[in-house]
Amino acid sequence: PQGVVFVFHGTGGSADIITLPSMQYVARLAYHRGYAVAATDAEERTLGQAGDDDRIRWDANPDLATNVDLQNIELLSTELSALTDVPADGPRFAVGMSNGGSFAVTVGATLPFTAVTDFCSAGRRSAWSITETPTQWLMCENDTNDSVSARRNEWMDGTHDLAQRSIPTDYGVLQPSPVFDGRFARIEGIDLDASRAGVAELDANGVLDADGFFTPVPQDFFDDATDDPTAWPALNDLVDASGANLVLGELKHAYADHQMHDDFAARALDFLEAQLP
Repeated sequence: PQGVVFVFHGTGGSADIITLPSMQYVARLAYHRGYAVAATDAEERTLGQAGDDDRIRWDANPDLATNVDLQNIELLSTELSALTDVPADGPRFAVGMSNGGSFAVTVGATLPFTAVTDFCSAGRRSAWSITETPTQWLMCENDTNDSVSARRNEWMDGTHDLAQRSIPTDYGVLQPSPVFDGRFARIEGIDLDASRAGVAELDANGVLDADGFFTPVPQDFFDDATDDPTAWPALNDLVDASGANLVLGELKHAYADHQMHDDFAARALDFLEAQLP
């Protein structure tokens, strides 16, 4: 490998994010471009202890002296080179989702990383206002996460700040996409026939518009549908086959809600690699 891409999970998540469809695609793309990919847990996840807000999160405070998460990543970056063939002087990239995206921006502001990508988070002003590291923001048009949607007027602040300081940056917003027949077949354990049945059920019950776009807020719809399996048998078969979070994740992806997505995978890797010396 010529370098390493660190992957950071969102609130309540874990390093298992690398096994989920969209992040796995980003990781595979990075791997095939010649990078090692490392996913790790936030300190609160490792300890199994939520913070003062009762949530498992990365600490996005850009203070290396007090931030254990930053200290861990600094050590891991060094240890990866000691234990593997990752060159010690090779590029270090970070890709994070939601709270992990905010943490990626903080990593860029405090550690000698080459470039970072933040999915679905405005990031901390205290981090991006001081960073000298090229930083990319990739958001979702219909994000319903309270901590993100409430800050919508701040979404572009970071990239504007970096541009004014002549630091390479990029900003993109995922738009909704039609729910195609194979939408759920992206999930391991669901075949194309089962996916088609689920999509046909959505269409027959009027939650897809004439162009195939999903119309209700995904979480609200999903809560109702899984509470009434007799009305939504095909959808609940998908849930039984793979788990609720993965099926809901595909609906959120299509709706352009708060969800890790791989539509911009090549855009993310292109931006990161464009910062190589």
